[in-house]
Amino acid sequence: MLAVKRILCSKEWTLSPYTTAITRMMCHITARHELLADQRVSWLMTYKERCIYSSACLSGGNKLMKMLANKKKKHWYKTPLQSRPLGLPDFVKPSKKNLEDSVRVRTLNNIIYKAVTDLLNSYEVNSDIAAYNIQISKVSLPPDFSSCRIYWKTSLSAEQDGQIQHALDKCAPRIRYLLISHQILGGVPPLVFIRDKQYAAMMEVENLLKIADYGSGEDEINNSSISDVG
Repeated sequence: MLAVKRILCSKEWTLSPYTTAITRMMCHITARHELLADQRVSWLMTYKERCIYSSACLSGGNKLMKMLANKKKKHWYKTPLQSRPLGLPDFVKPSKKNLEDSVRVRTLNNIIYKAVTDLLNSYEVNSDIAAYNIQISKVSLPPDFSSCRIYWKTSLSAEQDGQIQHALDKCAPRIRYLLISHQILGGVPPLVFIRDKQYAAMMEVENLLKIADYGSGEDEINNSSISDVG
């Protein structure tokens, strides 16, 4: 019995160093795994905090950029190109097209005025027309170019004005033909000669003023005859 106990004790003594080494190794491995787990958790927490911090920085930077962008943003307002007179409706204000048409019509009026004046002073139209010494006051073309109104100055004699009007009406087609043949204009509307009533009224006013200032011619003759008799 003593021998058996010694053998068993010897066997337990021989196995105990191995078991303690394995136990130590297992404890060491377990401790290492726990350390690695703790390090991993701490690393994840640190990474998460960094991400949160960086996102907070980015959001703060974005807000700052938005604030700066709002400060630098310029507001543009529509302003009229030209100052318009107050109190005038739109249909009264002249448009660009109307201005261009008026300039064109004015130019054509000047061209026809000069050409008709030269023809009336020449014998190319009619000798009677040149004898009357007719003077043109103005030329007016309507917007539709349906006719060409030519105003002539009165001679202060009703009988002579009637003769002049008759001669001009008779020679109007001839004058229009000469304007076209001389290539003054590409197309000339029918000519209409009109006695300038405005010029006639102005001349009558001037004659009345002369009579009021100096008297009539008959009064001057009577005064001169009375002085001769005396």
